Amino acid sequence: MNYCEKWWGWGDLSQSFPKDSTQKILNLLPSQWLQKEVDASIPLAITKKIEEIELPGIRLSNQDITHFKEIVGEKNFCTDKKTRLCHSFGKSYVDLIQARDKKIRFSPDAVIFPEDERHVHEIIAYAHFQNICVTPFGGGTSVLGGVNPQGTEPYQPVLTLSLRHLDKILKIDAASRMADVQVGILGPDLEKQLNSHGFTLGHFPQSFEFSTLGGWIATRSAGHSSNHYGRIEDLVLSLKVATPQGILETKPHPASSCGPNWNEVYLGSEGSFGVITQASLSLSEIPECKEYLSFLLPSYQEGLNVLRAIKKNYLSPSIVRLSDPHETQFMIALSDDQPCSKSSRAFLKNAWRSFPRTFPKNIYLSFGQKLKKISQQQASLLILCLEGSINEVSTLKSKIKTLCKKGLSLGKSVGIKWEKNYFLSPYLRDELIHRGVLLDTLETVTSWTYFEKLYLETHKALKNSLGQDAIVLCHISHIYPTGASLYFTFLAQAHDNPITQWIRMKNDVTQVIMNNHGALSHHHGVGQDHKKWIYDEKGPLVMDQMKALKKFIDPKNILNPNKLL
Repeated sequence: MNYCEKWWGWGDLSQSFPKDSTQKILNLLPSQWLQKEVDASIPLAITKKIEEIELPGIRLSNQDITHFKEIVGEKNFCTDKKTRLCHSFGKSYVDLIQARDKKIRFSPDAVIFPEDERHVHEIIAYAHFQNICVTPFGGGTSVLGGVNPQGTEPYQPVLTLSLRHLDKILKIDAASRMADVQVGILGPDLEKQLNSHGFTLGHFPQSFEFSTLGGWIATRSAGHSSNHYGRIEDLVLSLKVATPQGILETKPHPASSCGPNWNEVYLGSEGSFGVITQASLSLSEIPECKEYLSFLLPSYQEGLNVLRAIKKNYLSPSIVRLSDPHETQFMIALSDDQPCSKSSRAFLKNAWRSFPRTFPKNIYLSFGQKLKKISQQQASLLILCLEGSINEVSTLKSKIKTLCKKGLSLGKSVGIKWEKNYFLSPYLRDELIHRGVLLDTLETVTSWTYFEKLYLETHKALKNSLGQDAIVLCHISHIYPTGASLYFTFLAQAHDNPITQWIRMKNDVTQVIMNNHGALSHHHGVGQDHKKWIYDEKGPLVMDQMKALKKFIDPKNILNPNKLL
């Protein structure tokens, strides 16, 4: 598998979103959205027209090329069109629209693949001396323009620094449950090797199959199990970073009261303060037991009550996913076989398969000896995963069932099916883009006090920008004692200029999020797309200090410019 070869879309060349599932979604969309004639071979055709694509000229001097080849060897220094094209963008909606153009505006002058950590510092030192910009590249899964190669001036060369060869686990300390790991390692490779020693990192973002440890750290990522294991900043103990000023190393002490934790400078820094090459990580033992629960709750508000109660009672399911009524109906409409209890199966099959038609106001459901009234317009689906020892899971399961007593238990299978499809979902965008459908996501987080208003205002802003016939879905993926995340998925008819349409939507909706106490991002990062709002997020004094630090570490602004700062 060579992920970068699929420069025009998501993931593995041999993988795509299942055709039957794609058709089910197309059947739910307004017919006027869809292109009347669709060439099903378009993705394949795109990969065959590389020779037709125009890239910018190479601005590196012969001296630069010779020097870089001396550092990494000729085979690890690439200026061919395919390699440059594969590293010209990430995986945002705008990236994938631009990838379909025959003229690419921004592309690295070269892509370099160091095989040794000391080579990274040598590359940065020379690039600093020659005023060559350096864009770090892991898996290239950024959805905010974080790996897009840009200089500060039109004439300035840009080098993409791929860390894919720095992919080794250097040491596992079983007694301390720690590991020293090079950051170019892909998620599956890291997890497989840790599992062989009885450990897990417990970090599973949706990009897991194709993203790297370095990318997780540089964007402060979260995974679907982070409610239990922690976000990436909770798992990083120390870092090694190459900067124009030298190699910086922090220490993996369990705790220290000696000044600020300097790991924080590089967590979420997106390559602007240095290139992360190595990290010490905190590990967990592979859990003895893992079990899914799912419930159909009578309202979104009841779902929020359950989530707050989970945190109030210090419970820690690894996965928490509460879908709003819109997403709940959409998910059920896509499901042929209803893997749940007999009473709930009959209800779902007969009442919800006709989405998005009008439903009866209420349905009475048999639940043990009681009847439960659930409004189809208000019901919310809650999926949870419990991990730990058999006794821990059993106790946790009992407590959560008590909290969800107003809902209908759907058993284990809904969660198992959700997990099976979790890594397939990003492939859907490729299928819909060339059919004339805009499909994208955005996410934020806020405190419980502002949660409901932020949810409603963001939903309204998406509809206002994309059209009232747009499909807007939302779920909560992470919960905290003080608040929760919001993850929106939206589908709309793409206009003749989809990039302009997307930019207008992004500007409108992000401003609404900022005006309603939402964070700029919960786990996607900053990149190019969020940069204009970073001042509102951090405040002027913090930004002045960040700029001063950037000026000291990177005085020529060669490290991933036009991102973050």
